[in-house]
Amino acid sequence: MCELVWVLESAYNIPKPEIVAALERILRTAQFEIAEKDTVWEAFSAYREGRADFSDYYLGRANTRAGVSTTLTFDKLLKDHPGFRVLIA
Repeated sequence: MCELVWVLESAYNIPKPEIVAALERILRTAQFEIAEKDTVWEAFSAYREGRADFSDYYLGRANTRAGVSTTLTFDKLLKDHPGFRVLIA
């Protein structure tokens, strides 16, 4: 999922609303088996509402589910997002 979003954004310049719609369709399609689907849904929800990359939200959610309280990042867009701490402000 992270790779899909990255390719759609960087290689095809697809706008975020279209990526959000595509991800939602994929997540709702029964024929796709998605590992850690609950984590992906949580990341999707954060990505839909947030400003950072999908992969950041996914890593944050995966870390939280693994018992990590804070995910370190260099992405300044996550400075006010709970569960993240920006290393360089």
